[in-house]
Amino acid sequence: MSLVRTSTLAVALLLASALTHAEQARISTPLGDIEIELLEQSAPQTVANFRNYIDDGDYVNSFIHRSVPEFIIQGGGFTFADNATSEVPTDPPVTNEFEVSNTRGTVAMAKLGGDPNSATSQWFINLDDNSSNLDNQNGGFTVFARVIGDGMEVADAIAALQIWNAGGAFSEIPLIDYTGQGDIQAENLVFTSVVRDRDEDGVYDDEDAFPDNPEESVDTDMDMIGNNADEDDDGDGLPDEYELSFGLDPLDPEDAEGDLDDDGFSNLQEFNDGTDPSDPNSNDGILKAIIMLLIGGDDETEE
Repeated sequence: MSLVRTSTLAVALLLASALTHAEQARISTPLGDIEIELLEQSAPQTVANFRNYIDDGDYVNSFIHRSVPEFIIQGGGFTFADNATSEVPTDPPVTNEFEVSNTRGTVAMAKLGGDPNSATSQWFINLDDNSSNLDNQNGGFTVFARVIGDGMEVADAIAALQIWNAGGAFSEIPLIDYTGQGDIQAENLVFTSVVRDRDEDGVYDDEDAFPDNPEESVDTDMDMIGNNADEDDDGDGLPDEYELSFGLDPLDPEDAEGDLDDDGFSNLQEFNDGTDPSDPNSNDGILKAIIMLLIGGDDETEE
C-alpha cells in the first residue's frame, strides 16, 4: 500500500473552546514526539478508525517505513518484533472523507490507487503543501489530524535521515545509523509508538491512571491536592494504588466501608490490618483472636 494507494468575541470563544477540547494523540519516535490533533468533525469515521488501531494495540512496535523528503513520511503499515517484520492487521477499509486540504503538517490516510475507499491502517504526514497533488487524485486523500506544537521539527528530522532501499514496501525506508552492512536491526528503525488522550484531559493514556475520567485533576476530597497528584484521591483512607490493585474505585469514598470478599471486615479494616480484601480466609487469625477475646480466652488459667 502506498500514497497512490453572534459577536466576534463569542465566535472566538467558541473556536477556542473547540480547540481546547479536541482530542490529541502522541506519536513517539526515537527522534522525539509528534503530537497531533484529531479532526473528528471533518473526518469522523477516519478518526474512529485511527482510534481503533491505537486501542487495539496494532501500532505497537510499528515504524516509519517510507520517507520522501519534501513530500511525506509514512507509517502504520508494519511492525518489527523478534527480528521479524509483520504487517499491521487491518480492519475493514474506511469510507473516504476528503474535506481538509493536504497542506504541510496535516496527517492523512494512505490508500490503494484507483480506490478512494481503501484506507485501512497506514497514515502519512505531509512535509510540504501537497494540496495541488493529493487533493486532486483518487478522491482526495483524507486528512484526519494536524500536527501541533513542535512536532513538525521531529517530522523534518525523520525526513532528513538517510533513505535506503530494502526492497518491496521498504524501498524508501529511513534508517538511523545504518551503514549498509548487515541486517537492519531494531535500533536502526524509526519506531512509532502511538497513544491517545481518550478522556481529553491533557494526559495521554499511557501516563493516565484514569484514562476514561476527564476530571482526574479535580480535587475530589478537597484536600488542596489535585487527584492526579494525590495518593488518596477520595480521602477514604485507602491509597489509590491499593484501590486500583484490587479493582476498587479511587474516586469513590464509599468503597472503603465495602466488604470486597464478604468476610465481615471492611476494605478499610483489611488495609489497616494488612490482610487481603479479596481473600475471605486471610482474616482467620484475626477472627480467632476476636473469638478468644470475647469468650475470655486470653485470661490466665486459675490454679
